[in-house]
Amino acid sequence: MVVLLWNWWAERNRVREGDKPRPTISIAHSVEVYAWEILNIFRQQKEKAPANREQWCKPNVGYLKINCDAAFNEAKRNGGWGYVIRDEEGDVVSAGRGRLNHVLDSFQAEVIACLQGVQAATELGIGKAVVETDALQVVHACTSKACDLTTARSLISELRHTAADNFLFFLDNGTKVPASTP
Repeated sequence: MVVLLWNWWAERNRVREGDKPRPTISIAHSVEVYAWEILNIFRQQKEKAPANREQWCKPNVGYLKINCDAAFNEAKRNGGWGYVIRDEEGDVVSAGRGRLNHVLDSFQAEVIACLQGVQAATELGIGKAVVETDALQVVHACTSKACDLTTARSLISELRHTAADNFLFFLDNGTKVPASTP
């Protein structure tokens, strides 16, 4: 409707300025072409949106999944953490979140988020769990000795040992990494 009204208004202005009026069929064709182009743009945007979205995957039967994430504001040196523990059906078993003050960097915030999730699962007596985070650096820190000299080493050590004692593996975008590697 908007395309039709716009073309009608544009044609009226052309005639008012002294041009010859276009045939009605020509105006109708212009409306059809513009409307088709607009619809194609919206269709393409809708088709692209789901492709960029990652979906949560259920853990194997008998396991729980701990999803952890953090936010960090570099200017204020603060942020927040959160975790969700779900069963193999996707039902929430536990969830938690908190504020972070005096944080050095996003890496430290991500380590704290994972540690909070792992500690909560341990307190609930969960023995078979998968820890999933989008922070590849945290997974790498917990499964190797590469980050032992960082400022977050004590947090990494605590996370590494708690996870190794209680859980099977870490997940990063579907890649399984044994928790007991170190």
